[in-house]
Formats: sequence, C-alpha cells, structure tokens
Amino acid sequence: MSMKDADTKLLAAVTGSLFGIILQRAGASNYDKLTGMLGFSDTHLLKMMITAIGTASVGIYALSLKGIEHFTIKPFKILMMTVGGLLFGTGFALNGYCPGTGIVAAVEGKKDALIAMIGGILGSIVYVFLKPSIDKQLSKPDYGKITVDGIIKQDKMITALIFGASMILLAYFIDLAERSIKK
Repeated sequence: MSMKDADTKLLAAVTGSLFGIILQRAGASNYDKLTGMLGFSDTHLLKMMITAIGTASVGIYALSLKGIEHFTIKPFKILMMTVGGLLFGTGFALNGYCPGTGIVAAVEGKKDALIAMIGGILGSIVYVFLKPSIDKQLSKPDYGKITVDGIIKQDKMITALIFGASMILLAYFIDLAERSIKK
C-alpha cells in the first residue's frame, strides 16, 4: 500500500468517525427520533439533515471547482432508481435506520441495529449474485446523465448555492412553523 493510499484510508477513517460522532450527538441513531422524523412528529433530525444537505451541496461543488473533490453523475435509469428507492425505503421503515445511522446505533450496542446491519449485508450479497439479471431488466429506459444545472441551463456553482440556500431556508421555515404551532 502506497503512502497516498494510507493517507486516503486514514482520512476516510477520521472523517467517517467524525461523521458518526455527529450523527450520534444529533440523535440520528435513536430509533424514536428517526421514526418521529419519518412521521413528522419530531422535526429535529429533519432540519439537521436538510441543513446538512444544503451545506454539503455547496461544499462539494466548491471542492470540485478546486479539483479536490471528484464525483461522477450516474445515468438516470428511472426503473432501477424506483426499485432501489423502494428497497431502501422498506428497509428504513422496517428497522428505523438508514445505513449510516444503523452503523452508529450498532456501535452503541443496539441489537436491533446489529440485526439490521446483518440483514443489509445479506441483502448486498444476494444483490451481487442477482445484479447481472437485474441490470438487464431494470436498466431501460436510460435517460442518460441528467443534472439540475443542465435542465435549468445554469452554472453548477450557482445552482449549488441556490439549492443550498433553499435547503437552509426550508429548515428555517420548518422551525418557524413548528414554533408557531407550539405557541
């Protein structure tokens, strides 16, 4: 392993650990908070996630402009995305964890999260074997690489700034609405 690979793995471990700590401190590994968010009875995590998405979108595009971050746009295969979203959503609804929050909860020693992780790993193994036939069945129609900035014919950074600001404003207005209801 080269020094660059070791540095990359160390950075990934540190970044992942910090992300896990933030998730845990925000309550994202708490089953009741997660299901409360999904049922809109507890908006704390929803506001945190919306704010994080808005901030990260600006940060990722800023890093990509500097050549630090690189990501690829995947083709828009609506059938594949729909099936994947339904599977992800079903797993989230059944166990109350998404992959990241499930790992944090499992590290905290929560047995339900550990069972969910085992189920996710087994599901991934099944997917590896079924992937060739699934890809053939679900890859059409393929609409190619579609981006919001491409649709609205706007600069990527401006689009990211507008999106980021919109997400942060959305979190703010959810908070305002929640406060006015509690009065």
